Amino acid sequence: RSVLLVGSHSDIDRRIAEIAGKDSGNGAERAKAMQRRLERAADHHSDVIEDLGEARLPLLPGGPPPLPEHLSPAQSAELSELLDYVQAVLRETADGAVMRPGHEKVEIDFAPWQGLLDLQARLAELLRQIAEPPPD
Repeated sequence: RSVLLVGSHSDIDRRIAEIAGKDSGNGAERAKAMQRRLERAADHHSDVIEDLGEARLPLLPGGPPPLPEHLSPAQSAELSELLDYVQAVLRETADGAVMRPGHEKVEIDFAPWQGLLDLQARLAELLRQIAEPPPD
């Protein structure tokens, strides 16, 4: 299950607050359960976590992390290319999304959806390469 939030930063913050408000009764327990699942997955070196549908933790509650500082010009160019690629895939997916009035669901054609899933897989692989660089 995937969630793609579309709107301004304030729209997205408001929607996250609404969701958190609906589930505030057992939010702490849910957060602990999610932490246990993440720890179990990390122990087994697995990216697969079963049944995240019940997890409603805020997405990056402090906002996006800051960009790294003091990058060389080459590193800045590489990071810029990577972020441009991510932004292009997200833009293509969002541009093709259809929202029906009165519904909380968004329809996305199969090809952009597959592109989004491919992006997620590529980002996961990049994160793994950063965390576990290949031996020299």
